[in-house]
Amino acid sequence: MLYFFNVTSPSSLLKNIQLFWNSKIFRKKRFTDDTVLFYSSFPVTQKCIQLQEIHSYICNLFKCNPSQLPIRFDHWFNFRLLSPGSVIKSVLLNNPRSRIGYDDVNLFYKNQPKQSIAVLERAFWSTMKNDHALLKVPNVIIRHSLHNVRTFFLNFQGEHGLFQKAKITEIVILEFLKKWINKDMENLKTFIAYQHELYHDGEYSLSRESLKKGRSFEGAELEKWNQERFYSYNSEISNFHTFSPDTFDCSDGLDIVRHTDRMRATIKIEREYFMFFVWP
Repeated sequence: MLYFFNVTSPSSLLKNIQLFWNSKIFRKKRFTDDTVLFYSSFPVTQKCIQLQEIHSYICNLFKCNPSQLPIRFDHWFNFRLLSPGSVIKSVLLNNPRSRIGYDDVNLFYKNQPKQSIAVLERAFWSTMKNDHALLKVPNVIIRHSLHNVRTFFLNFQGEHGLFQKAKITEIVILEFLKKWINKDMENLKTFIAYQHELYHDGEYSLSRESLKKGRSFEGAELEKWNQERFYSYNSEISNFHTFSPDTFDCSDGLDIVRHTDRMRATIKIEREYFMFFVWP
């Protein structure tokens, strides 16, 4: 269960906590969920260090894991005032009034490099640079990846990526496979990209025919697999996204095997998606 605190100032927060502490709801429940959420509407000028002190206070009060106590802002706050390395998870919500771009997001992740997962709910029309700090986060969800999915295809250094509403091309898939063959993505475990519905047909339509050119790759070979098998998915992304039951069914997938170390990965490709699973 989630408990919400609408906070307009430090004093109002303490008052809300005191009321909740004395309420029948709290006395009837053992507070072990570790999933408290308080919504902050502090002015942008509010010192973030004060917010961090409040966060620590609540964690101690409710004896909950600090990593499981998110703080939600209704605006893009001055993240530079947060202590470097103090954020381990982040979700950027879809606020149509927000004017932030990928450059702002880049500064945030450079200042908070210890994050285990990053979730971006909103769309960015600006172009993402190839050295963006987001590319190094272990688990990444981009809900509206659009044309910027290409940057992740070619430069992602994390372990698990989920990219929705993407603009995927045959060329970028082949470039991605070449990079994996050349061991330029050694951290990669899974890469799941869903084609935007606008590109299901026409020149951007995906199919296994796209991989025929891959047979000429140096250093790898393609193999058809005809036995039942399921990929064991182990990523924090599962806490933020519900996959369809057949997502990790690789029974009908096409395998690519590197010659250098016999590392095997399964490719699943249809008009709606491209998926890549590296076997341990």
